[in-house]
Amino acid sequence: MEKANEAKQNYFSYLIYGDEPYLINKALDEILSEAFQHQKGLEGFEDFQDYNIDTLTSDEVYNKYIGTLETLPFMADKRVIMFKRCDILKAKQTKKEEEINEYLIKYLTRDDKNLNNIVIIIEGEKVDKRKKLFKTLKGSGKVVECAKQNTFDIKKWINEIFEENQKKIPPNIVDTLVFNLPNDMYLIENELQKLINFMGDKTTLEKEDLQICSFTVNENIFKLIESIAFKNLTKSISTLHGMLQEGEAPLMILFMIIKQLRNIAKVKSLTSKGYTSKQMGELLGIHSPYALSQLVKQSEKFNKTSIEKGIELAAEYEIKIKTGVLDYQKGLELLLTNLYYV
Repeated sequence: MEKANEAKQNYFSYLIYGDEPYLINKALDEILSEAFQHQKGLEGFEDFQDYNIDTLTSDEVYNKYIGTLETLPFMADKRVIMFKRCDILKAKQTKKEEEINEYLIKYLTRDDKNLNNIVIIIEGEKVDKRKKLFKTLKGSGKVVECAKQNTFDIKKWINEIFEENQKKIPPNIVDTLVFNLPNDMYLIENELQKLINFMGDKTTLEKEDLQICSFTVNENIFKLIESIAFKNLTKSISTLHGMLQEGEAPLMILFMIIKQLRNIAKVKSLTSKGYTSKQMGELLGIHSPYALSQLVKQSEKFNKTSIEKGIELAAEYEIKIKTGVLDYQKGLELLLTNLYYV
């Protein structure tokens, strides 16, 4: 997509931020591909690339950033230093974070800077554009914002994926996919790939092919959320493993957990205000009496603080999973374990 393609141009510093991990990782892939293009095809290319990529996280950045920035490439043209979600562009900063800011500004603007080193700063959706570091990056480097895409852009992207695979998708089916799937590009891509593989030699997708899509919350999701609500960690983990063994997409499981926790919070709030089940169903768009009754029952097991904490935890693990800090299964297991203690 366009945001990822912006990163193809050669710069010595980049800021990539936003709330769409798919686009962030695509932009990063483009930068790395350009940085090491001259080594591609050489024997030991992957080793050269590994030796010349340093990733600094919030846990280690304070002790390593100076030495890492001043190190030269090893048997390669370029070296990449990534500051990954180190919160160095947030509004309120600690003294240490301010020190990193000042050092980076000096590093990026000094006359004798090492032009073989590429600095990439990857942040979440919130960055303080008033910061001097932000202005420095914008002035001398490239700033790429990777925000959630609107409906028009998602539809365009779906068509592009089908075209790349020499397939056709009718506009009405595009509408059906966009309506039923969450605005999550990793999850959408996974569903599109399933459809394309399912089509085989067919060139045009048909409505009947959508039978393989994960559109609805199945019984296993209800069991999983119920085990979370009733603090049954053993059942939560076993249900998760069963779903993964049955081929459920990890991203779909994650999305459904987040969706259900948010729905529980809404039901709890509406119940406290005296809304009836019918009124809640209409407001939440839940038309199944069984699904709504499950939510009401589960909401009784949370208080306001615990459900808010649960949603925060889910959002935190969503970022860790989608950015590759944790693999899917480990991330989901840790999420369930931490939800047990809220």
